[in-house]
Amino acid sequence: MDEKKLQAKLFDELAAVVQEAGADELYGHQLDPAGEYFDKEVAMKLVTKLLKAYKNDYDEARRKLIEIIKWRKKFDPISAAFIEQHDAKFDKLSAITYDQSANANEKVITWNFYGVVKDSNEYFGDLKAFLRWRVGLMEQSLHLLDFSDNSNDYMVQIHDYKGVSVLRMDSKTKEGSKSVIKVFGEYYPEVLSRKFFINIPYLVTWIYSAVTAFVNEETKKKFVLVASGNDLPKYLGNQTPKEYGGKLHSMNDLLFTFSDKNKKAAIKPYTAYLIEQKFVNELD
Repeated sequence: MDEKKLQAKLFDELAAVVQEAGADELYGHQLDPAGEYFDKEVAMKLVTKLLKAYKNDYDEARRKLIEIIKWRKKFDPISAAFIEQHDAKFDKLSAITYDQSANANEKVITWNFYGVVKDSNEYFGDLKAFLRWRVGLMEQSLHLLDFSDNSNDYMVQIHDYKGVSVLRMDSKTKEGSKSVIKVFGEYYPEVLSRKFFINIPYLVTWIYSAVTAFVNEETKKKFVLVASGNDLPKYLGNQTPKEYGGKLHSMNDLLFTFSDKNKKAAIKPYTAYLIEQKFVNELD
């Protein structure tokens, strides 16, 4: 069966899929065709992404879609992103930049700064708290994507290991990193255009091994190892912040935070509805 027919088949199965999964939300969008917030174009794009991630294996894509929806219902990443209050210490670990003028699928970039971790127990001692914060950040990045726009339906991730000492790669650090890698590999397929690992200590080969252990072959092709952060302009061009050798923008000019009330318009309608319902249910 060709790709178009497979996409149509899985799309036509969405009503059955959400019934089996017991929920209908994926990346802030509604998948129930009978739902008030159902967007046919977006749903088809999400279906297409799932099939691409699993090499057009229909049965595997359908199974994974149900698994992802069930996980989202249990973990509640929408809450982690837009409702829960996380410890301010995590703000040092990551950032989201957004540049509407950027090249195709380079508008949204999630940055991870592992060099700021001096005490692994401080950040990874409570693994649950760390994971909920990091998944919440991922969800916020997803909300800046537009799955109806082929120039903004993927994001870039950058993992910066500048300042990381091999001696600080203890068991807690590894456990924290692996837990995030596993979650993203299992439940966020085909949302990255490229994933950069920069300033990696030469001896820390476990980083790449850990990442590749939980992702499919299509995703592995998107991984780029960059010896120095100053080499990023070779890949991101003018979208590279000045802090990494760029010329046009500084990191501060591009930072995006959902704590800014003026930027909450980026929250998808169905996500806004789910947030509202959560507060209503808590009041009942």
